[in-house]
Amino acid sequence: MRICHLLLAAGLLATGFGVANADVRTVRVHEAVEAALSNQLDILQAEKDVAVAAAQLNEAWANLVLPSVSGSGSFSYVDPNSLLNSYEEVHAGNNTYIITNAWADNYSAGISVSKTLFSGFKLWNAKTLQEWNLAYYRRKLQDEVQSVRTNVEIAFYSVLLDKKTVEDLALQAKDLQDHVGLNFESMKKGLSNEIDYLKAKVAYETFVPSLTLSVNNLSNAIKTLSGLCGYDLYAPVEYLGDLSELTDVSIAVGPVEELRKIAISNDITLASIDFNLRSDRINLDTTMNSRLPSLSANWGYNFGYRKNNQTLNERTWQGNWSAGLSLSVPMEEWLPFSDTAGSIDEQNQTIKKLEFSRIERVEAVMLNFDLQYSQLEQLHEVMEAQADNFLLARKELELEQAQNLQSIVTALDVEDAQVTLRTAEIAYWQSVLNYASAVWNFQYIAGSEGGSK
Repeated sequence: MRICHLLLAAGLLATGFGVANADVRTVRVHEAVEAALSNQLDILQAEKDVAVAAAQLNEAWANLVLPSVSGSGSFSYVDPNSLLNSYEEVHAGNNTYIITNAWADNYSAGISVSKTLFSGFKLWNAKTLQEWNLAYYRRKLQDEVQSVRTNVEIAFYSVLLDKKTVEDLALQAKDLQDHVGLNFESMKKGLSNEIDYLKAKVAYETFVPSLTLSVNNLSNAIKTLSGLCGYDLYAPVEYLGDLSELTDVSIAVGPVEELRKIAISNDITLASIDFNLRSDRINLDTTMNSRLPSLSANWGYNFGYRKNNQTLNERTWQGNWSAGLSLSVPMEEWLPFSDTAGSIDEQNQTIKKLEFSRIERVEAVMLNFDLQYSQLEQLHEVMEAQADNFLLARKELELEQAQNLQSIVTALDVEDAQVTLRTAEIAYWQSVLNYASAVWNFQYIAGSEGGSK
């Protein structure tokens, strides 16, 4: 029995809770949250989504505002013998001149500017869509941050509660083991019978599995929290804190209807549906506007190394410009059986489906809000009841200890009162953690003020 108890104690040390040394990482709750926010892949991906959306918005603005500008240049050289037929002799008095309009080496350069002036609001809609896209991904990043923060805080204090449970159960196991030893010695001296010894032994052996299970639960809870923080799951780590910190968790609940509206606006799934609805509506608007005329403008300036008309065979760099407007009027898109008409009908049906999905999601969010809201009050009442029970158990132990000094009750009665106190204490801290978790979850969905003081 003693060997079993020592093995369980070794299991406690293996979890990382023991005497601190240089090889054990010590982490407090704010450090765990910071580590999780820095290492969670979901947050890192959400940050990249925001960066991509910002770049796409810049691209959409550029397409809307800036014209297309391009430059060109060319050089060519032809066989001079192929130009012999282009030479022309001109006689003026006693002088003969050779005139040509072609040269072996040819040079040119140019610049052109074009801009779509109107395309059925296509570019404007694209810019608006990217603005909504950026706003959605920023909202999603905030949701990921709050979700990770809430999960880490709950996991952190769950580890502390599991640690407290294991410590109390280990003390209880030690008391039961000592009780077995006392009964054995008493039986050998003839002061008690074998039945008392067997009862004590059975009580101890029955209790040991629950301690083993609690040690395993603590080990798994530590690994879960380490995984959230991005730590090595098998590296020694000790999470430092006190369950009394949970008693400072509070919440300021405002008007229910206002909080319900906030919960609806905070729901990330609903935000995704709203974004898809906006996207589909603006895409529908773009499709419908594709039947409108489009207008574009262009301007160009070209340089050429060409013959100077004021001289016979000399060339100079000469430039000329051009400008124009282009109007395009679609015709086929107006036909009732065109692919544009089919696309419009398809997009209308998709929007109606999303509207039904939105109604369903709003109802789910409101139901979850009502459950979380009612649970807050219930868990607070349970916490107060467990606090009263804890105080009663402490008072009972004090009375049993006082009566034991007067030989009114036995040492076994005192041990039973100690077990009752430990059980009441664990139940109290469990109720405190349940209430704090409910507060954090409610703040997550409703954005209410509160938290640790």
